[in-house]
Amino acid sequence: MTAASSRRRLVTCLGLGAAIALTAEAQPVEAPTEVPVEPYHGWVTIGAGSATRPGLLMVSASYSFGRRSLGQLGASLAADWGREDFSEVHLGVGRRTFTRPLLAAAFVGPSLARVTTVDDPDSPTTATTRYVPGVFGNVQVIAVALPEIGLGLDAFGHVNTVRSLAGVRLVLYLGNDRW
Repeated sequence: MTAASSRRRLVTCLGLGAAIALTAEAQPVEAPTEVPVEPYHGWVTIGAGSATRPGLLMVSASYSFGRRSLGQLGASLAADWGREDFSEVHLGVGRRTFTRPLLAAAFVGPSLARVTTVDDPDSPTTATTRYVPGVFGNVQVIAVALPEIGLGLDAFGHVNTVRSLAGVRLVLYLGNDRW
């Protein structure tokens, strides 16, 4: 095969390729569509309140997070000054709705409680401590005055086989402003 014959074949191939490309119908290219991303919501509540038994004061903290459905990680500590201590940690799943200025959310999930009961108030060494699994639930209604700060109520319940509790706490809300 000679150099001239190779050039003729190359020119013939290029010509045929150009003819095919020019006669082909152009297909429009669609731009990629953007998928809307739901903003991430997260907030912390810190609160104090009262539980079902008189004199039992409770403090709590929780972190709620998520995009569409929410998760919650929280802890509570309650004491009635000498007779009983109650603490618990919980994980929850829930939903929220936000219509400025009100945020409402509800969560439910498993928890682990630590219940310490003093059998004889005069002798604190006679205390009994139990770790008990249970179910925790709460409903938060919060007035969000500023984009990241609010004040609200948290109604809660903790059900277990040793010491079930329910009550209401006043909570301080610290959240993000990406609603």
